[in-house]
Amino acid sequence: MPLRRGKAIGYDADLMAFRFTMRNGQQIVQCQISTAALSDLADRRRGSKGDLLAEFKARRLLIEAIASALFDQSSNEKTRVVSIFSKHIPTSRFGRRHTIKPGSS
Repeated sequence: MPLRRGKAIGYDADLMAFRFTMRNGQQIVQCQISTAALSDLADRRRGSKGDLLAEFKARRLLIEAIASALFDQSSNEKTRVVSIFSKHIPTSRFGRRHTIKPGSS
């Protein structure tokens, strides 16, 4: 079952990740995307912080789709924290990052 949109929480310096929530029915699912994965999606150099909230919002549909797929694959019922890393970012056969256009979900 696909997760539904929750709230953007913001950057967590300790985790080096942008945190957000999604919903599975009434359950709130904690999610995070590493700054490295967000950098890959934004096609910018790692280490450059930029505006993480703006980058998250610009790619939110794709990030949420990845989080939902990872949630469905997860077998850890206790924590249910969905973590997105660079290895979860899809690439084309030419190495370019895929994106989702608004309205195409």
